[in-house]
Amino acid sequence: MAAAFARAEVEFGFAVPDEGRITLGVFDTSGRMVRILHNLSAQEEFRTGLNGLITSWDGKNDAGDPLPSGRYHIRGYLIGDRVSVAGEEFLFNDFAGDPGFPGLTRIHGIALLENADALLLGETAGKNLVLARFSDASGFVWAQSQGLDPRQIRDLRQFVPSPKFNRPPPPLGSSIVVPASSPQPQVFPPILASNAAAALVIAPSLCGTFSLKSGEPISVAKQFGGATPLAAAGDPSSWFVSSSGGLTATPIGGSGSAGAAEEVVSTPPAAFTALDADTKTLIGATSDAVWLRRETWEKWSGPSGARSLSLGTPGTFWFVGANEESPFVAQATFEGEILRLMKPDPGDPAPEQIRSSRTGDAFLVLEASPGLQRLRAMTRSAAGKWEIDWERTIRESTRFGFADGQPAPDVGDAEPLHELRIHMEENPLNGRKDFLLVHADSDKSGSGLFSPDGLPLVRVSDRPGIQRVDIHRGSTPDSILFLQGNGAFVERFSIQGLSDILPIDAGDIDLP
Repeated sequence: MAAAFARAEVEFGFAVPDEGRITLGVFDTSGRMVRILHNLSAQEEFRTGLNGLITSWDGKNDAGDPLPSGRYHIRGYLIGDRVSVAGEEFLFNDFAGDPGFPGLTRIHGIALLENADALLLGETAGKNLVLARFSDASGFVWAQSQGLDPRQIRDLRQFVPSPKFNRPPPPLGSSIVVPASSPQPQVFPPILASNAAAALVIAPSLCGTFSLKSGEPISVAKQFGGATPLAAAGDPSSWFVSSSGGLTATPIGGSGSAGAAEEVVSTPPAAFTALDADTKTLIGATSDAVWLRRETWEKWSGPSGARSLSLGTPGTFWFVGANEESPFVAQATFEGEILRLMKPDPGDPAPEQIRSSRTGDAFLVLEASPGLQRLRAMTRSAAGKWEIDWERTIRESTRFGFADGQPAPDVGDAEPLHELRIHMEENPLNGRKDFLLVHADSDKSGSGLFSPDGLPLVRVSDRPGIQRVDIHRGSTPDSILFLQGNGAFVERFSIQGLSDILPIDAGDIDLP
């Protein structure tokens, strides 16, 4: 059907053999698509005529500019109801399936909150810091990244460190910062500590506290200078920071509390690389010793140092043994007795950080092996057995080849396909059986399958920020495994029923 008309919006009709969604494009005489008229539109969006459906074109391209005079062809596809998309699973990052996922690709620090939620300090694929509160039941309660961006920090507070506890400096709210004029520290991994109300984050580019309830910043400064921090801890009245220059306490609030600003404490016996505190006890560790301070510093009589530790039920603490060859998790008394000892099974990731409950037999442990981190929450059952309440694993997707052209596990093909040929069903309008080439693509609004000339065929995901998409042969001739990733995870979909796509030819239109 050809129609000559004055430059104005014109209606045209076309026939469809069945129900489904419709994609239509306008093509110039060279076969280049100049306009997407309908992008997977429902048939209800068209007018119904005597011989099919009716729509219109205004003679403009996708940018809204009038096209030059000439002949243009209208064609597209009917995507039948048997075409379906199902999200199968997230690969490499178990957190990606949780509501509110903030894009964590690595965890630097953990804390176990009183209601069993986990506090996580980590980074995204873009190496941006993110602080998040996670609940296994509801996903991410909140995630804070804006407050961790040094470019947005305006509240600079100063705190002069002291290697001793002898009468700390005047209270400065709930921040721990050293002057900008101090020597800058070496690069160090971000450090996380918490008390019942707030989280303390220390990183080379900032230092600040954040509300546990909302994640909002309480007090944040643009940099952390001076001696390189090694560990941090908090109790209701003070923040404690161990560094290469000593150990510092900063009262919380306008006047501190519980007499923290008046307490005289002896010089710490070591530069602690692990630290924890409550209102009565401060505990620190190095690779070869654990020290407790209740009134004065005393060396723990147990057999090991610790790479991570956490105060537990009264008179006990949990720790990750410092032995690199045989890592273990243990609970011990202050007097040196080992109450429980748990070693990872052969091949399992090794424990790195532990945070325990102070009211019951429960703990959170971060484990790692090359290219992998695993976070597990564990409790002791009434029968005396340790049970995994939940666990999440993060794997580096590049180690499995998704970033360099190789497939993710269990996709079948040796390599991803550039495009896949699908044999269509017989078209009732002309009795022909055609084939269709499809390929995967993504833009800022999501991802999907497209024809070779760019017509959208199947919308797979509305997730923004997709960096790569791959397709692989599915289990049937008209199915596809569709993989997409953004650096934080790989998401896998199954697309079925692709033979239920039929071509539409709506004829020519002549623009005067």
